[in-house]
Amino acid sequence: SMAEIKNESFEQTSQSLKKADSKKSQEDQIRASVLKSEAFAGKKSVVFADMSARVGVKRKLPVAVDIIAGILMLIIVCGIIVGTYMLFRYFSNDYESADITYTVEFSSSKSDFERFLSMKNEEVFVDKNSNAVFFGKITNVETAEANEKVRFTIKANVKYRRGEGYSIEDTKIAVGNKFALRCGETRKDVTVIALDGGN
Repeated sequence: SMAEIKNESFEQTSQSLKKADSKKSQEDQIRASVLKSEAFAGKKSVVFADMSARVGVKRKLPVAVDIIAGILMLIIVCGIIVGTYMLFRYFSNDYESADITYTVEFSSSKSDFERFLSMKNEEVFVDKNSNAVFFGKITNVETAEANEKVRFTIKANVKYRRGEGYSIEDTKIAVGNKFALRCGETRKDVTVIALDGGN
């Protein structure tokens, strides 16, 4: 009958529509999943690119830091070696204390000899920068060259450094050196004529 045919064709149409719908929905799902995966892949690539960029920066920084640290360590080690060498050299060639006897000579008149003779056992000084620097104690007084020259023999504690010799407050005590020596109020320009190093 007509009703059955209509019913059958309706059922076939609805089934074909259902199939088409299900097919469409499957296609949509596939499209959606492809889109999602593409989007995810895009995000993933962005994420990986970002991460790789970060990792790249992190890799570069430690290398630079390592190089700087290496250079600093090298400088420190070189500084320690040079400093140790300089200290060793300084202390190996440091000033030592020494007791010496030196003789100075200066011009004088015969009439002053008695006054100078009385200076035996007196302390002598050199005036430096408004200070009186102790230059020893007179142990002997004598005259020379027809009593026109006076000689003081002086015992003093001095600094000694190999290569530099003897000195008191940066004034060298060596044969031929001149300086102004003072004993009490008497001040004379003297020349060192003899030196006994002693110990």
